[in-house]
Amino acid sequence: MDTALVLKKRYREGLASSFLDAKHLLETSTIVQTLLSETYRTDTFTGLRKLEYLLIELSEIPFTYHLEPTKKMLSDLVHFTKQEEGFSLTGTIDGVLACHHAMITLIMIRFGEEKWAKHGIDWILRYQITSRDEPCHWKGTALFERFGGCIGRTPCYDGLVKAMTALSEYQSIYGKTEEISGKLGQGIESILDHRVFCHRNSTEPIHSDMTKLFYPYPYRTNLIETLKLSQFHNSLL
Repeated sequence: MDTALVLKKRYREGLASSFLDAKHLLETSTIVQTLLSETYRTDTFTGLRKLEYLLIELSEIPFTYHLEPTKKMLSDLVHFTKQEEGFSLTGTIDGVLACHHAMITLIMIRFGEEKWAKHGIDWILRYQITSRDEPCHWKGTALFERFGGCIGRTPCYDGLVKAMTALSEYQSIYGKTEEISGKLGQGIESILDHRVFCHRNSTEPIHSDMTKLFYPYPYRTNLIETLKLSQFHNSLL
């Protein structure tokens, strides 16, 4: 078993509570060292998406935020994606997409970047819709045009799940507010209306990836991530 998995188990059991406890396991982990040694570009959408994916994977492993290469990767992600509002993999405010914005926000939450975590949460609270025919006041174009439109008559389910995951994890660390609880409640209600993974008016999965088993999660969501969100939200009530 890779030592990163050993660390996750020890962390859950309360046997690894500091970076000193984790340092040797991180340094000897093939998974961690492979992720840290990957190259990426910062001048293309796909390059920044790769960096995002690397960091979302590292964020699943306790104490990786103490590693210097992780800090450099995180700094690059902030520098090249932050906008006046939201995060964009195109480097422009028009390029903000609900799923990727939420993923970057989640990275900031897990790595303790409170300023940038709040920056991402503020966008979700202002612009992420949770239900059919709800108006969205965001002015960027990609949210409505790319990939069939993240925000149309109904919100993209992937973006919705990831945005609610970010709100849940943010709330668990920084505390409840009426605004966060309200938005989160609306989002969870919408997810439950879909019976977690189905189209609202049928028993068919929302998309083919919903019933595939993969982890960590890229911009697509699946049944595991959605159930984890529901369970995590219930634990905060």
